[in-house]
Amino acid sequence: MEEFMENDKNTNIKRNEIKDLRVKRTLENINNAFNELIFETDFEKITVKSLCEKAKINKKTFYTYYSSLDDLLLEYQEKTSSEYIEKISKYRIPEDFDKITREFFLFSEKHGEAYEKITSNKKYSYIRQRMINNVMSATWEKSGICEKIGEYRYNLLIAFVQSTTLSMYKQWITDGKKISLEEIISLTSELLIDGMKKFF
Repeated sequence: MEEFMENDKNTNIKRNEIKDLRVKRTLENINNAFNELIFETDFEKITVKSLCEKAKINKKTFYTYYSSLDDLLLEYQEKTSSEYIEKISKYRIPEDFDKITREFFLFSEKHGEAYEKITSNKKYSYIRQRMINNVMSATWEKSGICEKIGEYRYNLLIAFVQSTTLSMYKQWITDGKKISLEEIISLTSELLIDGMKKFF
């Protein structure tokens, strides 16, 4: 009897492991399909049907995990923001801003064409801004810089950092990355660090 119960227990464990793997594979397929569609078309034109066709799942499966495409988009934003925040959490602002700039470009390169489109295309400015807000609240807003230099100088500093970083990145993408990754990182870091000195 004990042997039978043990075998039954092992069978249940294996079934759960298989189920977990299937869930993981399904979610990966959904996310991969979403990334491909983001690159191929605008978010507003993506439908649950087109996503399911690309992910090779049915609508019922999609709605098992997400209530809507907006829900999937929100997950993408939060997941991407959290991953980047984790990468830069060990750095100090403004002391380590060259390292933070490097992480931004390396992170952007790692996440491929869909991320490039969201970061550089005007149509995705509302998505991009939400991701920026997530990063700002977890980094700059906790740095104490606002208290040191005052609210209005702080607002100008943030505007300078955001616009310079994104403008350099977007132009690099638009030009087809004609200069190396290391060179664009170096140029952007030097511009930011020199400019930031004026605020302190």
